[in-house]
Amino acid sequence: MRNIVLLAFLISLSFSLFSAIIEVSVDGTKPFSSIQMAINSSSENDIVRVWPGIYRENINFNHHNITLQSLYPITGDTLDIHNTKIIGNHRDSAIRAQEGVTVVIDGFTIMNNENDEDEYVDWVGGGIFILSSNIQIKNNIITKCTAGQGGGGISISDYLPEPSYVYLENNQIFNCKTYGTGGGLSISQNSSLYFSEYNRNSIYNNYASFAKDISISGAVEDIDIYLKIGSQQLNSVDQYFIANFYPIAHPIPDINVTVDILQGFLPNINHDLYVAPWGNDLNSGLNPNNPLKTIDYATKIIASDSTNQKTVHLAAGTYSRTLNQQKFPFSIKPDTKLIGAGMDETIFDDENHGVVLAGLVYEKDVEAGKFSLINCGNGQSGSSLGFRGNHVNIYDIKLSDSKLNDGTGIGIGLSNYGFIKNIIVKNNSSSTSSMGMYVINNKYTNIENVIIDSLITTHTQGGMVGVYIVNVENLVVNNMSITNCQAFDPWVFQLANFIEDVPTELHDPILNNVLVANNHTTRGDWDLAKVIFVDNYNTIHLNNWTIANNTNSNKVLGIGSDAILNNMILYNPEMPYEIEYGCELIPNINGSINNSLIMNGTDKIIFHNNQDLLNLNHILTGDPHFIGVFSDSLSRNMMDYYQLSSVSECINRGTADTTGLNIPKKDLSGKQRVWDGRIDMGCFEYGAPYVSNTDVPEVQFTGYNLKNYPNPVTSAISSTIISFDYPEKSKYEPQIEIYNIKGQKIKTIKTGSSFYDLAVKANLSKENLSQIKSRNFSVIWDLTNDNNRKVASGVYLYRAVINGKVLQTKKMLLMK
Repeated sequence: MRNIVLLAFLISLSFSLFSAIIEVSVDGTKPFSSIQMAINSSSENDIVRVWPGIYRENINFNHHNITLQSLYPITGDTLDIHNTKIIGNHRDSAIRAQEGVTVVIDGFTIMNNENDEDEYVDWVGGGIFILSSNIQIKNNIITKCTAGQGGGGISISDYLPEPSYVYLENNQIFNCKTYGTGGGLSISQNSSLYFSEYNRNSIYNNYASFAKDISISGAVEDIDIYLKIGSQQLNSVDQYFIANFYPIAHPIPDINVTVDILQGFLPNINHDLYVAPWGNDLNSGLNPNNPLKTIDYATKIIASDSTNQKTVHLAAGTYSRTLNQQKFPFSIKPDTKLIGAGMDETIFDDENHGVVLAGLVYEKDVEAGKFSLINCGNGQSGSSLGFRGNHVNIYDIKLSDSKLNDGTGIGIGLSNYGFIKNIIVKNNSSSTSSMGMYVINNKYTNIENVIIDSLITTHTQGGMVGVYIVNVENLVVNNMSITNCQAFDPWVFQLANFIEDVPTELHDPILNNVLVANNHTTRGDWDLAKVIFVDNYNTIHLNNWTIANNTNSNKVLGIGSDAILNNMILYNPEMPYEIEYGCELIPNINGSINNSLIMNGTDKIIFHNNQDLLNLNHILTGDPHFIGVFSDSLSRNMMDYYQLSSVSECINRGTADTTGLNIPKKDLSGKQRVWDGRIDMGCFEYGAPYVSNTDVPEVQFTGYNLKNYPNPVTSAISSTIISFDYPEKSKYEPQIEIYNIKGQKIKTIKTGSSFYDLAVKANLSKENLSQIKSRNFSVIWDLTNDNNRKVASGVYLYRAVINGKVLQTKKMLLMK
C-alpha cells in the first residue's frame, strides 16, 4: 500500500513534457535575474531553470505548481549544485512551499545563515519550510540553515486534514541548526515522508536541542529512513540523532520507523570523555590532561551504553560562544551522564541567545549535575532545562539571570523515576510565565532542596511564576522555598493531579518543609489562591510549611481535595483569606489541620462545603513572631527572616507524635527537624543543630508492593488483606501499623512467617523455592483498633515496618 501511495505521489509530480521553461541568471543574460520573479510569472507545470550564481533571496512558491531546478538535471555535473546557491535571510526560511503546492526542487545549494548568525528567531524550517504540500527534493546541498522552533534544514508539517507528501533523494543536509527539534529535518502530524533507498540522502552533524538530525513527531504511518551518511551508523531510532515521539495529548498509533545508515560521520567513543574551556576537539578527550573543547561534540561522540553508562566530565570554567566557541544548544545522549566540577565552578553562559541544554532522551536513563546556566534566552526563546527519560537524576544545578519565555525553567516530564536535588532558580524574567520548576506526567518523583527566588513576569498580563506539578502519581518533596516572585496570575505553587484513569496504586503526595513568602501576585484572570492543591484520588500531606507575607491577591492556600496539614504557619496580614477550603466543583472533601498557626483562625477560612468535614486541632491564631521582626539586618525578602524567634509560640508546638508522617531529618535550613523532644511549626526548627550532609535521605523509593485488598473496604466485607514484599530474611517479625487520618496509631498487627518461610517448612524442593523471588508477608485486618472496637468509616493510613524501619506507607478507605 505504501509503495502504491508513493507511485501515485511521484506521478503527480511528473510535469508535462510540453511545460514552458523560464530561465534565470543572476548576471541578467536570461529573462529573469531573480528566482522569485520567475516563479511569480510562471504557469502551471512550468520549469524555472536557474543558471549558476548566488541568489540572495527568500523564495515562496505562492500557489505555483512548478519545477525549480539548476542546470544539474541537464548536465549531471555536481559543480552546478555547488555553484547554484539560494541564500536566504536568516530571519526566514530560504524556501517556502505551503498551502497545497506541488513542486520539485532539484540541484541547489540552499542556505539561510551563511554567516552563522546565532540569533533566535521564532519560525520553523530554516532551509525549506513545507506546509500541506507535495514536494520532491532531490540533488540538493542544504547547509548553514537555522530555524528557531524545528527543522533546521527542512520542516514538514500540515494543516489538518491536509497532509504533506515529501520525497527525498540524493540530498546532503549537514551543519544545520534549530533551537527546537530536528537539526537536519523535522516532520510532524500526519505528513508522509519517503526516503530513496537506491539514491540515498545523507543527513549528519546537525545541531538541535533534541533529535540532532531527524525528528519525527506524531507519525501516523511507517517511515523507512535510508541514509548513505548519518552522524553515526545506526540501525534503529536512538532518540538522540534520530527521534520518534508523540505529543502528550496524542494517542500512539501502531507504526514503525526503520533506520538503515551505511556510514557514520562521527566517531563513537565507548569511554568517559573530558571537556575543558582550554581543550581542543582534536584531542582524544580520554583524560583530564587531554580534554576536548566543545560540549556538543563530546556529547555527540560518547557511546550510549545502558549496561555501562559513560560520563562527560566538564572542567571548571565558563563555556560560551565568545570565550571558547561552544555550540549551543547541546543535549545529553541517552544512558549517559553530564557532570560538571560544581554548581559555581562549571558555568554555561548563553549570552542571551536562546537554548543551552536539553535532556529529552525518551525511555532511557540520564543524569546531569554540578553546573550553572546564566544569561539564558533573549525574551523570545525559552531556555528550559527539560529532561525526559526512564530514570532522570538531576542535581546541583543553578539557572539564573535569564530572560525566559513561556514559563520554562528546570523540570522533568513523562519519566518513570525522577530525582531532583539541590536546585536554584533565581533572578529570571519573562513576558509570559516565569516558571522555576515544572514536573509533568511522572510516575515517581523525589524533590529535595529547591530554591525559587525573584522570578518576574514583565508583561502586565504575564502569567504564572513558581512551581508547577501536574499528574505525578508518587511525589515526595523535602525542603523548598518560593520567595520574592511577581506575576499577574495569582498562584506561585500548584499541585494538580487530574489523571482520568484510576491509578493502579494510590500514592499520597507528601510535601515537607516549604517556605512561600513575600510573593506579589494579583488575582489574574481567575480568582485563584497562591498555593493550590487538587488531587482526584489521593490525600495531600503537608508538613511544616511557612506561608507568610504574600500580597495582592485574595487567598493564600487553596485546598481542592482531601488533605492532612501538620505544623503549618499561615500568616499573611495583607491578604483577606488564609485558606479556601473546597470549591463548588469539588464538594465534600475531607481533611484536618493539626498543630498549626492560622492568622485569625476560622475568620480567614472560606468554606465552600461542609465545615464539619475539616477538623481543626490545636490551632494558634496569633503572631508567629519571626526573628526578622526583631532584627534590623533582616528584611522580608530574606529566607532567614522567617526563622522563629525565642518568644515564638510555634516552638515545640508541632505534632507531638510524628510517627508515620514521613518527616525528613532536616528542616529547610539543614538543621535537625525533630529536636528537643518535639517538632516546631513552620519550615524552620528553632535552636537545632545542623545535620551532616553525608546523611542518606530518609525517603527513598522502593518496590515493596505494599497494598490492601479490597480497597475501598465496605461493612459487608468487614475485613481487608494487607500484604507487602521484602527481598531478605527479617531479623525481627515484621508488622503492619494502622493510623487514622489525624496520624494517631490505632492498631499494630504482626505478620508472622512469610510465604517463602512457610514453603521452606513445607520442604519444597530447591527448584520450587527458586521460583519464589521475594518474601511476601500478609495480614488480615478486621477493622478493629487495639481495644478490639470497630473503627469508624473514613480514610486510614497503613505502613509496613520491618527491623524497625518503615518500608512504605499507603492509604485505604473504609465505607459503611
